[in-house]
Parts: sequence; C-alpha cells; structure tokens
Amino acid sequence: MKKARCVALAMAMLLLSGCRKEEEVHTVVTEYDLEEARTMIDETEWLLAWLSTRETIRRDTAENVVRRIDETMSGEGITALQCLMADTADWEDESLKELPLGNGTVAPTFYHEGVELVSAAEESRCKIDEETGECTEHFSVLTIRLAYTGDDPAFREWHREYNFHNQSVHDLSWSRVTFSGTYNLEGTLPLRPDFDPEKYLTP
Repeated sequence: MKKARCVALAMAMLLLSGCRKEEEVHTVVTEYDLEEARTMIDETEWLLAWLSTRETIRRDTAENVVRRIDETMSGEGITALQCLMADTADWEDESLKELPLGNGTVAPTFYHEGVELVSAAEESRCKIDEETGECTEHFSVLTIRLAYTGDDPAFREWHREYNFHNQSVHDLSWSRVTFSGTYNLEGTLPLRPDFDPEKYLTP
C-alpha cells in the first residue's frame, strides 16, 4: 500500500511538471549608436594615448591614471599602465617617484592613425514568463569594438573590445565592464594630427 502511494505521488508530480509552462528566453541584437559608444570609452582611450606621449610619469600621476581607467575597465588600470612601462618592477619599488615609460610597444587607440571604432552592438536576453508575459530576468551586453584598418602589417590583425554589462530591465545604465583583446603591440603608431593632449584634465 505504501509503495502504491509512492508510485501514485511520483506520477502526479511528473504530470504536474509536464504541464508547467517553462520560461522562454528572448534574445535581440541591435546596433548601438557609435557616437554614444565613443563617448563611453573616450576618456580611457585618451588616457592610453596620452601615456604614449610621455617618457616618464610621476607616481601620483600614474596612480591617478590607474584610477581613471578603472572607472571604465574595473581592475584593468594597472595592467594598461604596466604594459607601457619600461620595467614593471618599477611599480613595486615605492622609492621611485618618477616611473620610466616606453618599452617599444604601443597601446592602439582611436586617437592613433589607422585605428577606428568599427562597431557597437547590444545583445539583450530576457527570460519571459509565459503566463504573465513579463521579463523575469534581464541581461544585456554592449560590445564596442576597435580595430586597426590601416596598411601596417604589424597591426593588421589588432582589435580590442569593451564589453559593458547590464542586468536590470529598469536601470539603463551600463556597468561591470569586461575587456578582450590586447593593449599593446610592438612597434610605433603615430597619433592623429588632431590629438588634443589637453582634452581632459591631465592626470
């Protein structure tokens, strides 16, 4: 008798789970305004370009650069700086107040000749409750891609992407940025003639 009740209960649960409507995930990819995308990453790009104009940098200035890059790419500021330092060990030596830059590499930005902001796209995923039609889970990724479009073979395959995240259907602000690609490549890449070294407050 007990066994029979267990079998009946198991079959009832199976029937209920089969009848329950599952949530459906809707995915939509849309182009994002390139000028707005440029604004989102402009200061970080400018900081990287500005660093390429320096032979040395004061420690307090370097710390400020790291903080400002982190505001766009959380945790990436120190990596971006060290990629351009002559010797990364200098950062650990706190007695050094002036840090040498320049190691034969360049961090391409859209302030450099041949580098363009080539695309910006938002991929939104929403889990829809079929009974209410409401979005119960929302996640969006905004991918902003830079690429070298010039003729120098040393940079031909270079690209970098900024990936901004948003998990709220109500708050349209972007946060939790991640990063893919490379900061620096061996070689030299001239800045555009219209690069303004005072566009932002210098660090």
